[in-house]
Amino acid sequence: MTAARVRRRAALASALGLVAAAGFVRAEAPRPKAGIVPLELSQVAEATGPELRSDSADTSLSGKRVRFTAQVAETGRTPAGEAILVLADGGTRVVFRMPDVLERAERLTPGNEWEVIARLDRPVRLADGRAAIAVMPDVLVKTPGLPAEEKPTDVIAMVVGETMLLDPPLVPFESEEPLYRIRITDPGKGINRDFVEPRASALASAKDDQGRTMYNAIRTDRAADGRERTTSCIFRNDAGKLRMIEWGEVEVDPASGRRSNENSVNLENEEFNDTWSARKRAFEPNTYAAPCLATAISGFPLGTAKVVRIYVYGGRGIPVPVYGYADGEETLDVRGRPERATRIRMGLDVRQTSKSIDVPEVWRQHAEAGSEVWFSGESTYWIASAPPHEVLKFEGPLGPPGAPEAVVERIR
Repeated sequence: MTAARVRRRAALASALGLVAAAGFVRAEAPRPKAGIVPLELSQVAEATGPELRSDSADTSLSGKRVRFTAQVAETGRTPAGEAILVLADGGTRVVFRMPDVLERAERLTPGNEWEVIARLDRPVRLADGRAAIAVMPDVLVKTPGLPAEEKPTDVIAMVVGETMLLDPPLVPFESEEPLYRIRITDPGKGINRDFVEPRASALASAKDDQGRTMYNAIRTDRAADGRERTTSCIFRNDAGKLRMIEWGEVEVDPASGRRSNENSVNLENEEFNDTWSARKRAFEPNTYAAPCLATAISGFPLGTAKVVRIYVYGGRGIPVPVYGYADGEETLDVRGRPERATRIRMGLDVRQTSKSIDVPEVWRQHAEAGSEVWFSGESTYWIASAPPHEVLKFEGPLGPPGAPEAVVERIR
């Protein structure tokens, strides 16, 4: 395929990254915005204001991962459908609003003391009037012990969720004009992103020899010096699931036609080099390349699940576990008209990150503590609430911690 033809058929998504993009271990560590904080339930209960300020803990708890012990007083859904977890310690009670319910919550025997690990988000009010704290999907309730410890006899309850994105289905298109505009809101530090001007994009579909639908989402992005980078993202519909098969990139100098920095990765048949153990490992089926996530995220399973856990691969290092969850709807003014959109918030799954690192089990606790330093907040995608759930807006970093932050909006 010629460079000109590739440019004419370039991708649905803008050059979007993710705070948890793979390869983050090679970058300079960001100033931590979160850290695991051991507390008493009473310190969580007294937290007030948008930042959940706790005077006795002498810190704001919003965005922080906390741990404490408590009894489970109530779990399940309210009559309005909100997923809740009510915790008690003596006369103190705290209500958590979760992205979804805990799996097999019946194992959490009333009267027993449980260890709770949760990343706190913001104060909210339930439909029944109760004050609550919204928490992120990595909340879990477990048998008391070390935070990263999981013994065979332990009870561990975490939020239910899917592990694959769906085919929305993706709709073929071709556009010579950019579909998105990017506005850099923070230049970042230590990581440059040259290709931040979206150009042409396209998405093609075909059947493989087994009759399965294949997609190729292609896009071209331009740098300030005129260089262009074309990205190809190949997906397959596996029984309704959107599996990523291959990802490739090439840079082209339009003046000379010279190609450079050309590479591709087959996520189905190739292996990655685990930089911790130096072993070759296979990609998990729910691995998506970071530059292709803005296409794949249209497959968030709206209507069937509220939480998804996947891996994001940035081309080096290990694929990074992330979570995504639906955080409500709102109306956006995009493409010259108001459109109903669902917010999908995504962040680093610290606990799963430590489990994914190939280290001896005795080091697992240190791996989780180290992973926590790299949580630097969440990114947010807004996808159209109506099928095929196209990405309408993005806010967050264009890559790992230290990368520029941007707002990306759909204009056509």
